[in-house]
Amino acid sequence: FPVTINTADSAAKATAERIAALNENKSAADILAVALAEKAKLAEAAASAKTEAERSEINGKINQVDVRITELQKAFEIATAKVDQAIKNEEAAKALASESRMKADAQTAKVESAKADVKSKSEAAVKAASEASIAAKIAAAAKAAADKVPSKPTIAAKPATSTKKNS
Repeated sequence: FPVTINTADSAAKATAERIAALNENKSAADILAVALAEKAKLAEAAASAKTEAERSEINGKINQVDVRITELQKAFEIATAKVDQAIKNEEAAKALASESRMKADAQTAKVESAKADVKSKSEAAVKAASEASIAAKIAAAAKAAADKVPSKPTIAAKPATSTKKNS
């Protein structure tokens, strides 16, 4: 059942790819969360800045973090798309593996049925051969008995002497 094995391998590979995509997605989400937390800290620092120069410097850092956040969001979206595709691939591979397994089970059932049919036919053939052997022996005995019977009827002659008193 090599097809079943290949489809099971494909399903396992698709599951591994889904897990890898989920891990990549989680990593991208974690990195994005760190960048967003950094932006939030910078925004708090800008709000509490005492001078316009400090605020301007912090806003420059916020702009740099915003550029990084935009890139990280794109990476996160790509990772999410990979997860979605990996899930679809896994579902398709599992469905194919399940279908192949059902076909393999059906083939196995057919083979077992054929084995049982061959066994019963073999037993019937042995019984028929035994009965034929007995019938041949009976036919041979009947022929031997028939050979002992004369082919033309003969009339037995009466004895010349009579056993009667008045003859």
